[in-house]
Amino acid sequence: MMESSALQQPDTLHIICGFLPSGSLPKLARVSRTLHHLVLPYIWKKLDQRTIACLTREIRLTQQLTGHFKLHASLVRDFTLDFYRERRFRQSLISALNEIVAYSSPTESVLPNLRRFRICASEAVDLTYTHYFLGPSLYHLEIGCGGFNNQIMDDGYSEKVINELLLAIRERCTSLHTLSFGGMPWLRDLPEMERLLDSLPTVTTYYGDGVALSPRILTALCRSTNIRRLKMHILPSQYDVFDPWGDLPLDGVYTDAAPLLESIERSVSDRSFLSMRHIDLNCDVVVASTFLGRLRSNLQSVTLHCSNRRSLIPQQDIHGLLQNITRFSHSLQDMDLTFIESSDPLLRRSQPVSWQTFAPLLQCSEIQRFNLVYDTSDDFDFSRSYLSDITRSWRNLESFVLDWDPPARHRTKGVHHTGLHDPRGLHLRDLLLFASNCPRLHTLLVSWLDASGNLEDPKDLPTVAWPLMLGVGYGQMESVPDVAAFLRKVRPGVRVECRPSYGLEGPRIAWRKVQELLDMPSSMLSGARLA
Repeated sequence: MMESSALQQPDTLHIICGFLPSGSLPKLARVSRTLHHLVLPYIWKKLDQRTIACLTREIRLTQQLTGHFKLHASLVRDFTLDFYRERRFRQSLISALNEIVAYSSPTESVLPNLRRFRICASEAVDLTYTHYFLGPSLYHLEIGCGGFNNQIMDDGYSEKVINELLLAIRERCTSLHTLSFGGMPWLRDLPEMERLLDSLPTVTTYYGDGVALSPRILTALCRSTNIRRLKMHILPSQYDVFDPWGDLPLDGVYTDAAPLLESIERSVSDRSFLSMRHIDLNCDVVVASTFLGRLRSNLQSVTLHCSNRRSLIPQQDIHGLLQNITRFSHSLQDMDLTFIESSDPLLRRSQPVSWQTFAPLLQCSEIQRFNLVYDTSDDFDFSRSYLSDITRSWRNLESFVLDWDPPARHRTKGVHHTGLHDPRGLHLRDLLLFASNCPRLHTLLVSWLDASGNLEDPKDLPTVAWPLMLGVGYGQMESVPDVAAFLRKVRPGVRVECRPSYGLEGPRIAWRKVQELLDMPSSMLSGARLA
């Protein structure tokens, strides 16, 4: 066992606490008196209800508990309260918090140096605890109401709690940079919300769970000159729409997009969001296209999630959306696009979805990360001929993901195997040649990879030393050892990642075996081939 003098070395303690999970630190603090005083500051830097319940378990007296908490309150930088998911800690957490805040000033933060605070409430009364952790040092504030429903505004007490909370944020959080409201779509109807956004000039990141598209909130955001990140997820529950799937994004059939378009055209102008660099939208294709078409900022990243579960997405809508994205061709570096269509095989296009549809995006010459998920009932036409165009246009490409059969469809729609039977994807040789021509590429995923055929002579492929993560959805191969040997010769640093899916087990098991062979030392590989 180590001597106490060794444990008191700051460097040694820093290494030990850095490798331990946060849940193990309270247990380590109870091992001995020496470790208790040495580890305690690391525990209090990031606090949650589990840690509170653990630290206050043996403390019974109210004054002793309050003093114990205030002694280390200045050390806390990150604090999380989750009343909704961590129900088994609810009683001990409530009793401890009640005793702590009973002797605290309602106008001053209990944690004076708190930088990040997150709270997920299951009832309106839970949000009253937020007041005690608001202060000028707060940098990141995240409020979620996982247990609330759309009828919360019928309760006068709930509305009073929310308005008082918004007022407290406006008065106390003078240095707030990140503001997030999750599961609270009814905020769009509160005048206090508009006053809050107008009075926080330091906020650079706003996540409004779809609330931002309401006229009251969107107008206030457009007046801000500091918004750099904007995240707007429009969920069906915001509009009192029954969603039988629950976890899928907005369906344009269920929600009328006309009010959203009217709000965008009324509020967003050429002078809005000039400092915005990152946008994340989960909405109808037309809504996303209209919003992007009115921006004049130099966007660096665009994340879009558009769906239409009852019909196909019109091609003209996609063309309009892509045309508006290309307006940021000189600044855009990161694109993450997801399109979910109906899985009904009766709804098919005259031609398969083709990469040619997304060819206009090649105008964005600064792209570093590209992710395209197109969940459709049809096949996705992506062949070897398109790879050379991508290589010539995106010289800075670091990550490339092309997924036309994502596992989300199988999970949510009850489909147990893929409907894709034509391996219209790429041969392994073609894909590695593409990776060799992209000098910065480190992550590569395709839905279908053909690793069958002759892989004995890789002389026409350059051997590249830098590592590559090769993701595989489905595929076919004739010999697992031959594929592993081929990858070792051409790409010594390659790793294979089998994307989780609900398809046939054979292809995924084969690729797992390829990775096992790649992990084996070279001296053992020949024995595995003979076996």
